[in-house]
Amino acid sequence: MPIITTIRGNLRPTSAGLRFYTVEYLLVAGGGGSAGGGQSGYSGGPGGGGGLLSSSILVASNEIPLSVGAAGAAGIRNGDSGLSGGSGGNSTFSTLTAIGGGGGGGNGESISNTYGSGNAYAKDGGSGGGGGTYSGKGGAGVNGQGFKGGDSNSICCTAGGGGGAGSQGSSPSNTIGGVGGNGISNSLSGSAIIYAGGGTATGTSGAGNTPSGGTAGGSAGQTNTGRGAGGTSASAGLAGGSGIVIIRVPSNRTITSTGSLVSSLNSYGGYNAYSFTSGSGTISIL
Repeated sequence: MPIITTIRGNLRPTSAGLRFYTVEYLLVAGGGGSAGGGQSGYSGGPGGGGGLLSSSILVASNEIPLSVGAAGAAGIRNGDSGLSGGSGGNSTFSTLTAIGGGGGGGNGESISNTYGSGNAYAKDGGSGGGGGTYSGKGGAGVNGQGFKGGDSNSICCTAGGGGGAGSQGSSPSNTIGGVGGNGISNSLSGSAIIYAGGGTATGTSGAGNTPSGGTAGGSAGQTNTGRGAGGTSASAGLAGGSGIVIIRVPSNRTITSTGSLVSSLNSYGGYNAYSFTSGSGTISIL
């Protein structure tokens, strides 16, 4: 059986002609959408940040599968009830999967007469969505990728903050919406960007503070950051931020892609950093 030799920064062919390489990566899944608002200005829960993974991995150099998670869809109002926001799409690379952020919870009054239940649950995800008006529970996060969304309280008409990759979303402060969890800063692209924070909720006395790398109440998640959408009392919620996958290789190596993948290249400090901003397909390292 041939011996596979791997040296960082160089590709070594085996006797079978295979090539393996250690690459650095950042995977950020799509952020969750916020729920639609319910009757009388009841606040829909904000979205959770997309799951975040960052490290290095040994891969074969050819036809490595890769996909970028889409943004979680905005929730809607159904009669008197706001329904959950959509969860973000997963981002994948090789054997790795970052899980999409959970959609924010609405109030389920007309569905089951229990606020925060039925189709209005806050959804689990990479980071969980924020709990909707009247004691809605925040969604759970994935260990190692993100944190739980904040639970709502029993005071009309506020929601909990969406969870982030760096911290849990908070519960409301009386009638001020809960604060989203913080994101995590990463500079693999060549610039320090804070990814995958949760959305902040609105309340009858206003929205909570905007988290680091997260989204303000009443705002959609930023594209290619995996940030959860901010909460709103409007009939339609807001979309989360789409995800991103960044692969960094030494400057003497290039990456080609197939399928629908869209990417950009930044060369700096002896590295080539490829940022994949949408689509799915495979990549090969040359």
